[in-house]
Amino acid sequence: MPGRIKSYLPVAFLLAIIVLISFIRFRLLQVPLERDEGEYAYIGQLILGGIPPYSHAYSLKLPGMFYAYAIIMQVFGQSMEAIRVGLLIVNVVTIILLFLIAKHMYDESAGIAASASYAVLSLSPSVLGMFSHATHFVMVFVLSGLLIFLKIINKNRPPIYYLFCGLFFGIGFAMKQHAVFFLVFPFVYLCITGIIGKQPYKILFMRPICYLLGAAIPLTAICLYLYTSGVFDKFWFWTFDYAREYVSEIPVGIGLKYFISQTFNVIRPSLFLWILAVIGFFPLLLSDRPRNGRYFLLGFLACSVLSICPGFFFREHYYIMLLPAICLLVGISVHSMKTYFEKYKSNTLSWMLPLLLLICAVVQTLYHNRDYFFIDPVEQVGRKLSGGNPFPESLAIAKYIEENTSSNDRILVLGSEPQIYFYSRRLSATGHIYMYGLMENQKYARSMQQEMIREIVSANPKIIVVVTAMTSWLIRPDSDTTILNWANRYAAENFELVGIADQIGSAHTMFLWGKDAVQYSPQSNSIIYLFKRRFI
Repeated sequence: MPGRIKSYLPVAFLLAIIVLISFIRFRLLQVPLERDEGEYAYIGQLILGGIPPYSHAYSLKLPGMFYAYAIIMQVFGQSMEAIRVGLLIVNVVTIILLFLIAKHMYDESAGIAASASYAVLSLSPSVLGMFSHATHFVMVFVLSGLLIFLKIINKNRPPIYYLFCGLFFGIGFAMKQHAVFFLVFPFVYLCITGIIGKQPYKILFMRPICYLLGAAIPLTAICLYLYTSGVFDKFWFWTFDYAREYVSEIPVGIGLKYFISQTFNVIRPSLFLWILAVIGFFPLLLSDRPRNGRYFLLGFLACSVLSICPGFFFREHYYIMLLPAICLLVGISVHSMKTYFEKYKSNTLSWMLPLLLLICAVVQTLYHNRDYFFIDPVEQVGRKLSGGNPFPESLAIAKYIEENTSSNDRILVLGSEPQIYFYSRRLSATGHIYMYGLMENQKYARSMQQEMIREIVSANPKIIVVVTAMTSWLIRPDSDTTILNWANRYAAENFELVGIADQIGSAHTMFLWGKDAVQYSPQSNSIIYLFKRRFI
């Protein structure tokens, strides 16, 4: 009986953790979209309407996520619930992939530990895991490619297998530029192991070349489509020219401070799991068993760390790209404990004690986040996660816009809240759906503001939404405020106030419409104003 229980235990544990995570994510389906999700959803909405990326909405992000959202919304509908269902599917697939990778490299105990730890860590508020960020999508494709790579690397497979492997890494890169480190890793590993292993020249060259060809397919296909759509110049400017300015903004010294503080914030809610990961690092270093892939895992860990570093921003959701490597270390830790007890012929301890330690670590993470996961109403969770940003308020604002405009009317959001465009199903009067780039001290800021002004005047919007929340602009002492001065004059001359959303405290927003809005005296510094054109 104990042997039979042991044989079913890994699958049962994996299913249990998937059911638990699915329950939590389903409970939180209606947490309002944050701005990155709003951007992906809005551009995905445009794609479904036949409008290519970068034509009516500019972004420094590669277009993979826009198409991922478009597919999700085509299947499940254009709603925030549909987007979260898509995230759930991606998250579950990633959990299973991590189980298969750890099992392939070690055994089922490592697979269970890695997948269970990723399930709870990737849901944690400390990495904004409830939001459908690009980093989740990066990892589902990177791990797919990684599993294929591990299956073929030590076998005499035709080079075409490496092209298929590269294809997955290439799709992961198309989701987010940060994935370039994952994309390069298998190529470097193939070259180094081929040279060290003195492989025949045909194998030494053909495997890396086929891998690179596969990795290049997604971005090449995207570039060809954008070129034929007439938006390639916009795509190149935003994802390469401006993106270079964006990632050059923060000095290394300040970036190091960000890294230390943010890493501490990420680790603190899941301290026991991270301790297990640290423990797992030592048997990885000391192992002399080639099948454990010591150098492979160390290389993957290094690439995972590098993937969160571009720009030295170290935003919470970037750490999702680090989690699979950390969770593999947790798997190694559990596997090492199991192996240790097996040496002393303690069959019960060999699987019971590591499992109990893993459960304790998982429960500690769940308990630390219990309010988010199990207790707080969804609306309260949304307000906590918004961090003062007007994400919950965007729903009511968009509803008013949808009810008071036609589908052909253009609207303008002076703020970085693209989710309002998505909710209201209205086209922006400008391609500038974020204000951050306009306020940065970078060489394109003035020309971008002038372009925005021209687009607004040409589009003649019916509604203007003005967001005063600091986090929606990030105005600095050295910011060029030309657009702000112009917008104030433009709104005063052509528009009238029709609505106000005043964020009074963290749990209450005052909504006023029509004459009530005109007569109202704001009580906070975080306000959303709605203006309607006087003469249509």
